[in-house]
Amino acid sequence: MSIENPERRASSAAVFNTLAFLTVPLSYVSFIIWPSLHPQLGGENGGLGLTGTMVQALVMNIIGGVFVFGYVLKKTYDLRTKRDEYNSRMMEEM
Repeated sequence: MSIENPERRASSAAVFNTLAFLTVPLSYVSFIIWPSLHPQLGGENGGLGLTGTMVQALVMNIIGGVFVFGYVLKKTYDLRTKRDEYNSRMMEEM
């Protein structure tokens, strides 16, 4: 789904980003409203309040995110390389 008009695309992006930014305070407040679902930050000993299982899940999610990022980065690089090769061939033929 693409918006062709640049001005409308810019205004749509601005509205989306504003709404997305509003989720940041909501995420922060959510662990205060529902304390049973989130670890308490800065408890008595000043730690994050994460159990061993939570740390394992966090590490696995970070590793998975890095792999997904690497995959998308490689695919993007390959696509742009092919596009540049195609464009240079088209310029040579002209």
